[in-house]
Amino acid sequence: MDTFNSDVLERIAVAVKLANAHAAATLLPGGQNTGPARIFETHHYQPPDIACDWSDVAELAEQLDGLLHRIAAGDHDTAIEKINNELSEFDVTPYVDNGPDGCVLHFHTSTASFADGWAGGIYTALALAYSTDQASRIGRCTGRSCDRLFLDRGRNQQRRYCSLQCQNREKSAAYRRVHTRTSVVRQERH
Repeated sequence: MDTFNSDVLERIAVAVKLANAHAAATLLPGGQNTGPARIFETHHYQPPDIACDWSDVAELAEQLDGLLHRIAAGDHDTAIEKINNELSEFDVTPYVDNGPDGCVLHFHTSTASFADGWAGGIYTALALAYSTDQASRIGRCTGRSCDRLFLDRGRNQQRRYCSLQCQNREKSAAYRRVHTRTSVVRQERH
Protein backbone atom coordinates (compact mmCIF):
# COMPACT_ATOMS: atom_id res chain seq x y z
CA MET A 1 0.00 0.00 0.00
CA ASP A 2 1.44 3.39 -0.89
CA THR A 3 2.37 6.05 1.67
CA PHE A 4 -0.59 8.28 0.86
CA ASN A 5 -3.15 5.55 1.45
CA SER A 6 -1.37 4.32 4.56
CA ASP A 7 -1.38 7.87 5.99
CA VAL A 8 -5.12 8.16 5.31
CA LEU A 9 -5.77 4.76 6.90
CA GLU A 10 -3.59 5.64 9.91
CA ARG A 11 -5.70 8.74 10.57
CA ILE A 12 -8.85 6.63 10.27
CA ALA A 13 -7.32 4.06 12.64
CA VAL A 14 -6.85 6.83 15.22
CA ALA A 15 -10.49 7.86 14.65
CA VAL A 16 -11.62 4.28 15.28
CA LYS A 17 -9.52 4.09 18.46
CA LEU A 18 -10.97 7.40 19.67
CA ALA A 19 -14.53 6.23 18.98
CA ASN A 20 -13.92 2.95 20.81
CA ALA A 21 -12.36 4.83 23.74
CA HIS A 22 -15.46 7.01 23.94
CA ALA A 23 -17.71 3.96 23.80
CA ALA A 24 -15.70 2.32 26.58
CA ALA A 25 -16.21 5.51 28.65
CA THR A 26 -13.11 5.13 30.78
CA LEU A 27 -14.02 7.86 33.24
CA LEU A 28 -12.06 9.25 36.14
CA PRO A 29 -13.94 10.32 39.31
CA GLY A 30 -14.05 13.89 37.98
CA GLY A 31 -15.83 12.71 34.83
CA GLN A 32 -12.79 13.07 32.56
CA ASN A 33 -12.52 10.47 29.82
CA THR A 34 -8.97 9.07 29.92
CA GLY A 35 -9.28 6.76 26.88
CA PRO A 36 -8.49 9.36 24.19
CA ALA A 37 -5.54 10.71 26.18
CA ARG A 38 -4.01 7.24 26.34
CA ILE A 39 -4.34 6.77 22.58
CA PHE A 40 -2.22 9.81 21.82
CA GLU A 41 0.21 9.24 24.68
CA THR A 42 0.94 5.62 23.76
CA HIS A 43 1.45 6.50 20.10
CA HIS A 44 3.47 9.66 20.88
CA TYR A 45 1.15 11.75 18.71
CA GLN A 46 1.14 14.84 20.88
CA PRO A 47 3.90 17.23 19.84
CA PRO A 48 5.48 18.79 22.92
CA ASP A 49 4.87 22.38 21.76
CA ILE A 50 1.06 22.07 21.48
CA ALA A 51 -1.13 22.40 24.55
CA CYS A 52 -4.01 19.98 24.67
CA ASP A 53 -7.44 20.30 26.23
CA TRP A 54 -8.45 16.65 26.66
CA SER A 55 -12.11 17.58 27.00
CA ASP A 56 -11.98 18.78 23.37
CA VAL A 57 -10.44 15.46 22.36
CA ALA A 58 -13.15 13.58 24.29
CA GLU A 59 -15.81 15.63 22.45
CA LEU A 60 -14.16 14.73 19.12
CA ALA A 61 -14.19 11.06 20.20
CA GLU A 62 -17.91 11.28 20.93
CA GLN A 63 -18.62 12.79 17.50
CA LEU A 64 -16.50 10.15 15.78
CA ASP A 65 -18.26 7.34 17.65
CA GLY A 66 -21.61 8.33 16.15
CA LEU A 67 -20.20 9.06 12.70
CA LEU A 68 -18.19 5.86 12.35
CA HIS A 69 -21.13 3.74 13.50
CA ARG A 70 -23.20 5.38 10.73
CA ILE A 71 -20.49 4.56 8.19
CA ALA A 72 -20.25 0.95 9.41
CA ALA A 73 -24.05 0.64 9.19
CA GLY A 74 -24.06 1.91 5.59
CA ASP A 75 -25.74 5.27 6.31
CA HIS A 76 -23.44 6.98 3.83
CA ASP A 77 -25.57 9.99 2.93
CA THR A 78 -25.77 11.11 6.57
CA ALA A 79 -22.07 10.37 7.11
CA ILE A 80 -20.97 12.33 4.05
CA GLU A 81 -23.12 15.29 5.06
CA LYS A 82 -21.53 15.24 8.55
CA ILE A 83 -18.02 14.97 7.09
CA ASN A 84 -18.62 17.94 4.77
CA ASN A 85 -20.02 20.03 7.65
CA GLU A 86 -17.01 19.20 9.83
CA LEU A 87 -14.53 19.98 7.05
CA SER A 88 -16.07 23.47 6.87
CA GLU A 89 -16.21 23.90 10.64
CA PHE A 90 -12.60 22.93 11.26
CA ASP A 91 -11.32 25.16 8.46
CA VAL A 92 -9.37 22.34 6.86
CA THR A 93 -6.33 23.92 5.25
CA PRO A 94 -3.61 21.64 3.92
CA TYR A 95 -0.06 22.73 4.58
CA VAL A 96 3.35 21.08 4.60
CA ASP A 97 5.55 21.32 7.68
CA ASN A 98 9.25 20.74 7.04
CA GLY A 99 10.25 19.40 10.45
CA PRO A 100 13.32 17.58 11.74
CA ASP A 101 11.85 14.21 10.70
CA GLY A 102 11.02 15.36 7.17
CA CYS A 103 7.99 16.90 5.53
CA VAL A 104 4.60 16.27 7.08
CA LEU A 105 1.26 17.14 5.47
CA HIS A 106 -1.24 18.65 7.92
CA PHE A 107 -4.91 19.39 7.27
CA HIS A 108 -5.41 22.35 9.61
CA THR A 109 -4.08 25.82 10.15
CA SER A 110 -0.75 26.13 11.93
CA THR A 111 -2.51 27.77 14.90
CA ALA A 112 -5.17 25.07 15.37
CA SER A 113 -5.54 23.40 18.75
CA PHE A 114 -4.43 19.80 19.15
CA ALA A 115 -8.02 18.48 18.96
CA ASP A 116 -8.95 20.70 15.99
CA GLY A 117 -5.77 19.69 14.17
CA TRP A 118 -6.59 16.02 14.56
CA ALA A 119 -10.24 16.65 13.66
CA GLY A 120 -9.16 18.31 10.42
CA GLY A 121 -6.88 15.42 9.55
CA ILE A 122 -9.43 12.76 10.48
CA TYR A 123 -12.32 14.33 8.58
CA THR A 124 -10.07 14.86 5.55
CA ALA A 125 -9.02 11.20 5.72
CA LEU A 126 -12.67 10.12 5.92
CA ALA A 127 -13.50 12.28 2.88
CA LEU A 128 -10.58 10.73 1.00
CA ALA A 129 -11.72 7.27 2.09
CA TYR A 130 -15.13 7.91 0.54
CA SER A 131 -13.64 9.28 -2.66
CA THR A 132 -11.39 6.22 -3.06
CA ASP A 133 -13.90 3.53 -1.99
CA GLN A 134 -12.03 2.89 1.26
CA ALA A 135 -14.90 3.80 3.62
CA SER A 136 -16.07 0.19 3.50
CA ARG A 137 -12.97 -0.69 5.54
CA ILE A 138 -14.70 0.73 8.63
CA GLY A 139 -16.74 -1.98 10.28
CA ARG A 140 -18.56 -2.90 13.47
CA CYS A 141 -17.72 -6.09 15.33
CA THR A 142 -20.24 -8.87 14.76
CA GLY A 143 -19.63 -10.37 18.20
CA ARG A 144 -22.88 -10.87 20.15
CA SER A 145 -22.00 -8.58 23.04
CA CYS A 146 -19.62 -6.21 21.24
CA ASP A 147 -20.28 -2.88 19.58
CA ARG A 148 -16.66 -1.90 18.92
CA LEU A 149 -15.50 -0.54 15.59
CA PHE A 150 -12.51 -1.69 13.56
CA LEU A 151 -10.53 -0.71 10.49
CA ASP A 152 -10.13 -3.62 8.09
CA ARG A 153 -6.65 -3.32 6.58
CA GLY A 154 -6.84 -6.74 4.91
CA ARG A 155 -6.60 -7.12 1.18
CA ASN A 156 -9.92 -8.98 0.83
CA GLN A 157 -11.80 -6.91 3.46
CA GLN A 158 -13.49 -9.90 5.11
CA ARG A 159 -12.87 -8.94 8.74
CA ARG A 160 -15.85 -9.47 11.07
CA TYR A 161 -14.46 -8.98 14.58
CA CYS A 162 -12.74 -6.12 16.36
CA SER A 163 -10.14 -8.37 17.95
CA LEU A 164 -8.86 -11.91 18.16
CA GLN A 165 -10.46 -12.16 21.62
CA CYS A 166 -13.93 -11.43 20.18
CA GLN A 167 -13.38 -13.90 17.37
CA ASN A 168 -12.28 -16.63 19.80
CA ARG A 169 -15.20 -15.89 22.14
CA GLU A 170 -17.69 -16.26 19.27
CA LYS A 171 -16.09 -19.44 17.94
CA SER A 172 -16.08 -20.98 21.42
CA ALA A 173 -19.74 -20.06 21.94
CA ALA A 174 -20.68 -21.57 18.56
CA TYR A 175 -18.76 -24.75 19.42
CA ARG A 176 -20.56 -25.01 22.77
CA ARG A 177 -23.96 -24.49 21.13
CA VAL A 178 -23.33 -27.23 18.56
CA HIS A 179 -21.89 -29.69 21.08
CA THR A 180 -24.59 -29.02 23.67
CA ARG A 181 -27.27 -29.83 21.09
CA THR A 182 -25.38 -32.96 20.01
CA SER A 183 -25.11 -34.25 23.58
CA VAL A 184 -28.82 -33.56 24.22
CA VAL A 185 -29.77 -35.54 21.09
CA ARG A 186 -27.52 -38.43 22.19
CA GLN A 187 -29.09 -38.48 25.66
CA GLU A 188 -32.61 -38.56 24.19
CA ARG A 189 -31.73 -41.59 22.07
CA HIS A 190 -30.64 -43.65 25.08
